[in-house]
Amino acid sequence: MKNKVILSITLSLIMLGFSSNLFAEDKKEATAEEKTTSSKPATHKVEKKAKSEEKTSETKETKTEENVVEKTPAPAKKKFTPSTPFTGVHSLRGESELIAPAEATHTKQSPSDRPPIARNYFQQPPLVPHRIRGYKITINNNKCMSCHSWKNYKKARATKVSQTHFADRDGNAQSTLAARRYFCNQCHVPQVDAKPLIENSFKPVSQLK
Repeated sequence: MKNKVILSITLSLIMLGFSSNLFAEDKKEATAEEKTTSSKPATHKVEKKAKSEEKTSETKETKTEENVVEKTPAPAKKKFTPSTPFTGVHSLRGESELIAPAEATHTKQSPSDRPPIARNYFQQPPLVPHRIRGYKITINNNKCMSCHSWKNYKKARATKVSQTHFADRDGNAQSTLAARRYFCNQCHVPQVDAKPLIENSFKPVSQLK
């Protein structure tokens, strides 16, 4: 019995020692894990700090560059100086500049009626020797035909319409005015005795004099 008791005591002591050793080893492993986990966030924080410092340095550099760009003055624009001085535009408007007001033109008085005006070249449309203000040419009425038609020209003592005005574009003769010759003032215009705007050296055909 004594031997059994001694054996049980010794076994219990051995078990207690073994368990204590295991417990100590577990503690060591836990502390080592805690240390590693605690070191990781510290390194992560260090990395975050480094990145934030890099960003701040980049923003500072960009700000300094912007300040330098703002401080540098813009290059002065060169003024255009023409090689020849501007003396005005030579046109029918006169020698005044485009931005300057031009002199008002004098109204020309067209004569009420006068003899036919001589032609200056062959196939020239005859000029109108009287006023045509107020004359209307519509689809239903042509004021010119009240005097120049073949029916009325003798009574009005006017020039009758040419026979060419009755031919269509294909050359076919017809009894009424052709549509392409119906609007008289497309070719026939009145004239007034006015000073020419530009000197003209034109001379009419001698055979028409």
